[in-house]
Order: sequence, then C-alpha cells, then structure tokens
Amino acid sequence: MYPSIPKQAIDFFINLRSKIFKKTFHSFITMKKIAVLFLISVGFQTSFAQTKKPIATPPAPANPTAVSNAHAHSRVVNVENPKTGLQTFIWHDDANKLPKATEGNQYPLHARLYSADGQTLLNDYNFMNNVPCQRQNFGFMYDGILKMAPGDSAIFKVASDSMFGKQLPPFTKSGESVCFSFVMYTKEAGDKIVEEKKKAQVGIDEKKLKQYFQSHGITQPIKTKEGLYYIITEQGTGEMPKAGNDVVVNYTGRLLDGTTFDSNVDTTFHHVQPFKFGLGKKQVIQGWDLGFANFKKGTKALLFIPSYLAYGEQAPPGGKIKPNDVLTFEVELVDIVEPMDPTKQFDKFFAENKIKAEKTPEGLYYVITQPGTGDKPKAGQTVIANYTGKLLSGKKFDSNMEEEFHHVQPFSFALGQHMVITGWDLGFGLLNKGAKATLYIPSNLAYGENGQGPIPANSPLIFDVELVDIK
Repeated sequence: MYPSIPKQAIDFFINLRSKIFKKTFHSFITMKKIAVLFLISVGFQTSFAQTKKPIATPPAPANPTAVSNAHAHSRVVNVENPKTGLQTFIWHDDANKLPKATEGNQYPLHARLYSADGQTLLNDYNFMNNVPCQRQNFGFMYDGILKMAPGDSAIFKVASDSMFGKQLPPFTKSGESVCFSFVMYTKEAGDKIVEEKKKAQVGIDEKKLKQYFQSHGITQPIKTKEGLYYIITEQGTGEMPKAGNDVVVNYTGRLLDGTTFDSNVDTTFHHVQPFKFGLGKKQVIQGWDLGFANFKKGTKALLFIPSYLAYGEQAPPGGKIKPNDVLTFEVELVDIVEPMDPTKQFDKFFAENKIKAEKTPEGLYYVITQPGTGDKPKAGQTVIANYTGKLLSGKKFDSNMEEEFHHVQPFSFALGQHMVITGWDLGFGLLNKGAKATLYIPSNLAYGENGQGPIPANSPLIFDVELVDIK
C-alpha cells in the first residue's frame, strides 16, 4: 500500500539499500541527514511489544559529555511505557527555563549507543545539527524527546531482544538491554559546536591537501572560497550549468592514497552509465555542487574535496570512505539538462481528456466527483480511506478496492503527520467525510526522483479516493 509508507522512510530505505548492497558512489553521493539514517532505522524496523519487565534506572554514562546534566542539582524524570517496556530517563536541571521540544522545530542533538549499565560506549553517532522534531525521525523515542528541553540529556533503555529481534549484534545478548543517550543543545550551542569542529577540520584537511599536491607535483590548483580545489584538464566549449539544472556526469572517485572507491566508467563497479543530479539541490556532496558549477559542458577536470565538503564525520556505511576522508575525483561534465517542471506534468493529460481540475497553491490538482456531507478532517485526526492509484498511462499500481492487490480493506492514516505522500496529506484535507474525488499528484508531491516499486522516478500519480470516515 504505497500511500501508507512515510516518504522519509522510503527515502531512507532506498538510500540505505543502495549504500549497503550496491556500494557504488552514485548511491553514496545522495546526502541524507544522519538523523534520518540512524533514527528512522530504529523507529521503523523495530517492534517493542516484547519487553514487559521494569528496568532499574541506569547510571549516567561514564563519558561526561554523553549525559551533560547528570549532576547533583539535576533531577531524573523517569517515564515508562508499560505497553512497550521502553524506559526513558531525562536529566533535567530545574534552573533550565527553556521550553520543551515541540513538533516541527529543529534541535541540535548528540546520540550514542551504550551498554545497559551505561559504562561501555558501543557506537557514537556524533553530533547532529538541527534535527527536525518529528515522529518519523525518532520512532519509539519521539514521546520522550518531546519531554526534553535544550540543555537536557536523556537515556532510552530497551531490551536487546525487542530492539534487534533475532539478529542480535555481537555487543549484546538475549535478555540484555541497550541504552541510547541523547544530549539536546540550544541552536546557538549547536551552531558553535559545528563551527568549532569545522574550523579544526579545515586546518587538518588543508595540510593533507598541500602534502598531496607537493608529493604529486601539482603546483597551481584553483581554490574556491569554500576550500574546494580543482584543475581543468580539458576545457569544454558548451554553456555553464545554472543552479537547478540537471547535469549528466562521468566520474571516478579516489582516496588520497589512490584507492578507487567508485566509478561509473569502470566496469569493476557494475554501473557504467552517466550519472545525473540536480545542481545546487543538495542531492550530492557539497564539493560536487561547487565543482560542477565552474565547468562548461564537455569539461574534464580533477576535484580535490576536503572532508567538510564531502562526508565529514558521516562516512557512507560499508564502503572504503572513512570519517573525515579527503576525496579526489576525475570528472567529466557530459551534458546539461533543463529541469522538469512538475507543475506542467498534467497539462497535456488534462487537455487530451478535457479535465477541468482545481489547483492548490502547492501544485496538487483535484476533482471532487461526489461531495461529502460531513466535516473535513483536521491535522492529527485519523482518516479512513479507499483508493486506487494509477500512472498517467492508466496502469494501476495499487488499490485497497481490488482483489488483485491482496489488501481489500479500508486504509487509515493520521492526516498531516507525514505518514503518506504529501499529495495525500494535502488532498484529503480538502474533502468532507463521505466525499469521493480524483487527486492528480505531481511527482514532487509524490515519490519524486526516487520512485517506489512499480512507480518510476518523477512519475505524476492519479488517485481515485473516498474519505470513508474521520476519527
């Protein structure tokens, strides 16, 4: 049931699958916040219904920065969920008058995974700046996060059997527990941490690059104000791309020691085809956005990318790139393509089928085929719906009304909570209880460039829907 899958979770699983199994840089360069990479994997892959036994309050982790407020004048707020067995311990200083976290706001966080006694650090997920406070980002820990204020620290303690299921990692055993610790910072403190870490890393990377240039006889690389270095080896003759253009490129990526970690021109990496991305859309590492903006169509060049313009501390999992690695790329700008305008995806379809649809400010089109008589749903309310989804070609890809898709039953979701594609949140908010309608959803309000299952990338979608009930 594709509308039921949170788009953020889809983006995560697509990205994670490509990173772990394909291990190719064309997948690696898609930038996702580490918050989503870590937190959604916890929130959506795990069931916690197994743990029922109460767990004693754990001590503060031995590392003093892990739980910064675990000191004498802080009190511990213990929140236990009897249904899941999850326990949340929040260290809160009563002198801290800052408001608690609220839905939708962004907060700097530092997350770590500890043993049950809080003394053994199992994994450090590093500092994450400006993580959106949304349930899909924190999963089972969300309610506890809402009880924190900037300056607070928390531990989420859960049984390993519930957390990991049967595939227990080597650092824990059946019957044991693990603890996730969080420190929440103010925006000012978070920005300061980011700036200090970047400043330190700039000096480290600059030294590495100068040593590399000296050892390889490179005397005049061009340096941008952001710290990227590049050398044009063959000047192109075409136009230069603009921000928002799709650029088609070839590349080979290497570490400073010469190790090749990915390429779309080397058959060793099993994806010999040009790679396309939207320039300046943060779909790739920053060094690529900066570098290709300087090249004309047809240009070949070398990019020398410091770690803070590449992956920084968050190296792609399972690959050859390590945290804070400086990267080099041999690249070619093959072509420049004007971006598709998703608002025009239905123009021809509407004209050919003589459809007159209403349009929302966000770009969603809709036609109410049967007015309802009840109320309209509000954000947070549960909507019960029937639907059939089709591509522009008329091919059906999913339905809860037809036997061939094997789930003939009403579908429910919480409106406005990002549990479904944006087009659904917008569309059902326009309907009264009992209404039937056709939603014409442009790709940017559906699955976008990733696609999903039988839905190709950048596909506009059509849904015949009915708002059965509101709860």
